[in-house]
Amino acid sequence: MSRKITADALGFLTVTENCFYKHGKLIPAYAVSDCDGRFPDGAEKILYSPAVKRYFAVSEDAVSVSGDGVNFVRIFGFGSKFPFLAEDYTGDIPRTFVVCGKNAAVYNGVTHTSAELGVRAGCGVMHCGRLFCADADNGLRLCWSGTGGVPDAAEGLAESGFLHLCAERGEILSLLPFGEKIVAVRKYGITVLNMQSAPEKFSVDFTDTACAEVIKNTACTVSGKLYFFNGTGFKVFDGKNISPFEFRLADRISAPRFAVAYDNKIFISCDRREGGADAVCIEPESGESCFLGVQAESALSDGGLIFIRGAEKKKLVSADSFSFETSFVDFGTGRDKTLTEIYCDGACVMEVGDGRRMRKFVLSGGTIRPKMRGKKFKIKVSGREAISKIVMTAEVENAV
Repeated sequence: MSRKITADALGFLTVTENCFYKHGKLIPAYAVSDCDGRFPDGAEKILYSPAVKRYFAVSEDAVSVSGDGVNFVRIFGFGSKFPFLAEDYTGDIPRTFVVCGKNAAVYNGVTHTSAELGVRAGCGVMHCGRLFCADADNGLRLCWSGTGGVPDAAEGLAESGFLHLCAERGEILSLLPFGEKIVAVRKYGITVLNMQSAPEKFSVDFTDTACAEVIKNTACTVSGKLYFFNGTGFKVFDGKNISPFEFRLADRISAPRFAVAYDNKIFISCDRREGGADAVCIEPESGESCFLGVQAESALSDGGLIFIRGAEKKKLVSADSFSFETSFVDFGTGRDKTLTEIYCDGACVMEVGDGRRMRKFVLSGGTIRPKMRGKKFKIKVSGREAISKIVMTAEVENAV
């Protein structure tokens, strides 16, 4: 005796590339494409300033500038392994500071000058007209400039200053805007900094929950929340609590290296557990995610999103094709069975496997009849249009 059993293949999704599974459908999401030209060889970091519309390439001993991201001109003989950008205005004129430790390259849209800071800055953020930065020589020391902006090191009650954070949560790894406040991502937790008005009114709010060691460069803010990786997984901080954040590909990635926010999504450079480097895109609103098929050491936003690996660059684009695969489906029994039919409501190329062999089918939408025998089956699909239904049917022998 035998009977037919059906299974919803989309309920067994594992890896998705360039597509999200949302509202019961697999839909194209993002992909990457080649860019014209290359960035300079040997650059530690490529930065882009929206305020002055310039690219900056920073090595350990040079800062170079470009208007098109291809042709760079060296402007200063200092640099840093860990530079960062700060932007402010003098009247209506924007200024960009490429901060390299104690020095900064300054561009106001017309001329390039340099400035010296009162501290060797390790990371920083502009807030209320001041530069707030971590002292690179003392990771617990938070410094701020005067109201004159980045190079304003004038000392005084209402001018530049510093405070020492408690040692419990460790050194400052990054500083990020967090609504009307600043958040300090630290080695073992999060510190919220309320730096409004004058320095005598500055205050520090410590979170009640510390956390396992934070992975540097993996923190970013999206829609008023902070997301980051630590030793126990991906986390979200809502201003009060640190909580686990689940996304569909969480168990498929390892070794996160950096994260960047763009288009209300989070893009993470990481390894795939089955091998190889890649980047994953996470939509915080839904917890959906997909692989992008790109290896990256850093990224920048210049109106779009550019992934950087050495001197190579790739740009984020809307996906016009995608692929996904399922885990093995055994239809609830370990008995032998025949996979008789698969129905799909979209055009695609489908590979069907039983663990020993794969068969390929081309569908314009409709039913294929693999007639494959085995105990379990998986499918791999590539397509260009939304897919909302894949039903697998098997005939199980001696089913009770």
